[in-house]
Amino acid sequence: MKLIITLTFSLIAVLSQAQDVIENYEVTLQVKPDRSVEVEEKITVNVTREGDIEHGITRDIPNVMLDSIGYWRYPVGVLEVKRNGNSEPYSASNKRWSHLIKIGDPDIELTANNHTYLIRYRMKEQIRFFDDHDELYFNVIGHYWNFSIEKAGIRVILPEEVNITEINSYSGPMGDTGSSVESTRINDYTVDLSLTEPLEPREGITVSLAWPKGIITAPTPEELAQNRKFIFRGRKYALWTLYGGLVLVGIYFLFIWYKVGVDPKKEAIIPRWDPPSNLPPSVLGYVFRLGFRDEHFTSTIISLAIKGKLQIAKIKKKYTLTKLESDTTITEDESVVFEKLFSREDIIELDKKGNPTVESAKTELQEYLLEYHKKPYFVQNYGWLMIGILVSMLAFIFSMIYAVNGTSIATTSVLVMVLVFGSITFITPNRSFRFLCGIFGAIFLVFGSIPVFQGNADFTGASVYILGAVALLTLNIVFYYLIPAPTVKGRRLMDEIEGLKLYMETAEKNRLNLMNPPEENLQLFEKLFPYAFALGVDQKWSARFDKILGADYNPHWYHGHHAHFHFGTFSSTISGSFSSSVSSASGSGVSGSGSSGGGSGGGGGGGW
Repeated sequence: MKLIITLTFSLIAVLSQAQDVIENYEVTLQVKPDRSVEVEEKITVNVTREGDIEHGITRDIPNVMLDSIGYWRYPVGVLEVKRNGNSEPYSASNKRWSHLIKIGDPDIELTANNHTYLIRYRMKEQIRFFDDHDELYFNVIGHYWNFSIEKAGIRVILPEEVNITEINSYSGPMGDTGSSVESTRINDYTVDLSLTEPLEPREGITVSLAWPKGIITAPTPEELAQNRKFIFRGRKYALWTLYGGLVLVGIYFLFIWYKVGVDPKKEAIIPRWDPPSNLPPSVLGYVFRLGFRDEHFTSTIISLAIKGKLQIAKIKKKYTLTKLESDTTITEDESVVFEKLFSREDIIELDKKGNPTVESAKTELQEYLLEYHKKPYFVQNYGWLMIGILVSMLAFIFSMIYAVNGTSIATTSVLVMVLVFGSITFITPNRSFRFLCGIFGAIFLVFGSIPVFQGNADFTGASVYILGAVALLTLNIVFYYLIPAPTVKGRRLMDEIEGLKLYMETAEKNRLNLMNPPEENLQLFEKLFPYAFALGVDQKWSARFDKILGADYNPHWYHGHHAHFHFGTFSSTISGSFSSSVSSASGSGVSGSGSSGGGSGGGGGGGW
């Protein structure tokens, strides 16, 4: 055991010694009157030949900045590169975000020793101008070095006219606000800084110096255009793409609505007390709503109960459906539901966790209605709608990709998930599943939007962007309800359905104006109650019979835990908790500040 422990610690010691280390990192940074900075870095590296360094080192210098307009590239001019006091071969090239300097000769392997690299380079337009002061905010030692740094010293020299009024430094991981740096003011325009404890890999130092305005002249637009290269109008393009998509989708939806979504002319509505064409409640509700709703399934169950085919029972807070023996004739839609509900057992419990049998029965009803009662009466036009939804999603996704400059695969993947869940939300018939997909889509939308605003306090268009995204979503929702349209035959049937609905919700004082209304008794109530439920006027219909039938009415098709039946609680019970239980059972259901790493400069490096 002692031997194993000794070998383990020996291995750890060997591995730790084998790592390349920056023993000293010295930086001299000179700010020029033309707002450029000249940087000299002396980097002493302990090359072990067991680490990453074989031929030399790399230095990756960020040279892309973001402002409220977009992304700009500031050219990096390499002035000199040496190793151990002698000129050293190197290559320099612009990458997506940085200027990469690769130092060394591929034909020469470095000896295991200390090697000191000198890198001098120049960057333009590195001063920040504010209303009450000007500032150098520079990431002097970047956070992307692969090596630890034992010691570091920094000297910042400003033009002699400058009188530094504030000195701040930050060190550690990216975003850290602490500091292990000591600063010494040499004179009004010079500051020395030294590291008091080593930096681990991926840790760096940021320096912030402030001075009064007017000493260094702010650039004119012409000077900015000369000294930096505009590479990407990310934020502006994000807004243009989003609002361009909003206008395009709006025009498209208006055109399609005018072409296929305008309803045929509506006739005068005449109250009636017989269901049109003797059609069952689910069919009338399906046509009237231009699509399937959970209420249509529930109205079918209530109709079956009134006809004596099943009994609805409520014991405490749970509902059950019990099969009854009856020779009563039922309609085709009722037969579809009845046979599916009781295909395996005679008692169905409506559990809010979901019931596959109930879900299957509801799906069968929906498919029946779609096959036999959709085409003659209305067209949903969801194919046309999906084109608009797809264009909306693409506009949003591309605007987000523009906002992050197309560099984040993770963000793009999140936005694709928004597209997927958003599409499912619109096309799935299952309300619970639709709600669940909507929740997931919203979650992905929020996390996908974070890169647009994260770290971009100067993005003044943030509120405008959010407004555009909300407007685009609202536009799709509005036309989701507007785009379905009845046929001429469907419009006539809808007029008759409205007549039935008008009769059932007409107040007592106005019923006297109806010609030859039927006698309002138990038979009429039970006959039309499923229709009232399918059309959303069940509570008004029940209230009309409260006085007529009184407290002695105990329906054979409903059994509750109360001794007497009361209309006052009946309607709210059926349309509230019972309807909720049916829906739940038939779905899958979901009942002067700064930080380390800020500013210009930075980057890092490694070995090759």
